[in-house]
Amino acid sequence: MRYLFALLAALVLVFAACGDDFPYGKTCKNNADCEGGFCQPSTLTTLNDDYCTTSCSSNGDCPGGYVCKGFPGTTPACLREAEAALLEQ
Repeated sequence: MRYLFALLAALVLVFAACGDDFPYGKTCKNNADCEGGFCQPSTLTTLNDDYCTTSCSSNGDCPGGYVCKGFPGTTPACLREAEAALLEQ
């Protein structure tokens, strides 16, 4: 019975780790750090605050705190709300 419980617990952990949650906002240095997305250069600070994001078609494609923004000559991407507001100024 103890082994069955241990096996069940291990399976729960494995399946929990298999979620499709993309690491939005994870600090990155290059696109390879972003598990299929890309490393967005941040304009909010002069520190290395680049973060992982993905392209989008609408705000519904982005998690909370992010908006889908595209600027001339760029592919729309999920940007931090505060950053998108600064870029529009």
